[in-house]
Amino acid sequence: MVKLSTLFCVAVVVVIFSIPTFAQDEYPAMEVAMGYGNVGFPINLATGQLQSTRRSGFTMHTGFNLKRWFGLENFTGVYSLGQKVTMISNIFGGKVAFRGARVTPYAVAGFGVAYLTDEQTFGSSNMSTRLAVGVDVPLNDSFALKFDVGRMAYKLDEWRSGSAFSTGIVFTIQ
Repeated sequence: MVKLSTLFCVAVVVVIFSIPTFAQDEYPAMEVAMGYGNVGFPINLATGQLQSTRRSGFTMHTGFNLKRWFGLENFTGVYSLGQKVTMISNIFGGKVAFRGARVTPYAVAGFGVAYLTDEQTFGSSNMSTRLAVGVDVPLNDSFALKFDVGRMAYKLDEWRSGSAFSTGIVFTIQ
């Protein structure tokens, strides 16, 4: 009987050697953007009252382009909510883009989870959604600037939402 680890190693080798067959010149196969994010969180954690507060953090957009105009995107955001609480959101969705010579406008819709953590506990996970539009401004073949604005919703005690934006540097992989 073949061990599972042996099958896994063979599968990894096959995938690594088949990567060049996915090469494409018209558009990047993968895009990774890292930068600053800001989100409107619907509850003030200090008072427990409904009050939209702006929170800053780090965002990462990882996109896999399946077609010139369509791809998949995983959005990860880490935001400090105050009171030593951090929110980590991980949202996966679809992306539609119009690739022009000077700019690439796009729209994203996704569904995922958001984790609230403090210093001692991992916290609980809740559902979250994201609808956003943005634009990538190419600097050269490997880099671009990203500007993204949208709406994120969280299932806390009930569904609450806030506006969000992020900006950063995009690394493209052909």
